[in-house]
Amino acid sequence: MSASLSTGLSRMHVRLRLRANKDTDFLRALYATVRAEEMAVVPWPEAVKAAFLRQQFDAQDLCYTTSYPSARQWIIIRDTGATRRPVGRFFLYCGVKDWRIIDIAFLPEWRGMGMGSGLITATAADAAAAGCTLSLHVDIHNRAKSLYRRLGFVEDGTHNGLYQKMVRALP
Repeated sequence: MSASLSTGLSRMHVRLRLRANKDTDFLRALYATVRAEEMAVVPWPEAVKAAFLRQQFDAQDLCYTTSYPSARQWIIIRDTGATRRPVGRFFLYCGVKDWRIIDIAFLPEWRGMGMGSGLITATAADAAAAGCTLSLHVDIHNRAKSLYRRLGFVEDGTHNGLYQKMVRALP
């Protein structure tokens, strides 16, 4: 983690720590919150939904780790001194010309507080300092697209019907 990213996060009382095996249950629970709205309309019993979400998380996790084996996988920790608790995840791949945000997610009660914006802004500054663009793929229906636009990302035309590629060019 760079000094600028570390400094930006400390102002928000947030720190990153590398993912560990002990984080799997937290990551599964976080994943379920990301899919909660979608799952609310599915008429399955709760046990079936839970099994489905577990399977989907495991498949996504395998895809991320095999597609980006050198990616940095961090747990976002809210650190106020008195309490430290995981509140999200941030997966970042640093390529030669482009850094890719693979995933960024927060627990529902920690969304909309500026932590994601701060994390992305600091990461964009680090990518620019390294001479790289910063990109991501976002679900075409995800409300976060407007946040990404405000943070300087533009749609690059790559669209597979479900996900839109967005890029933040060098300043």
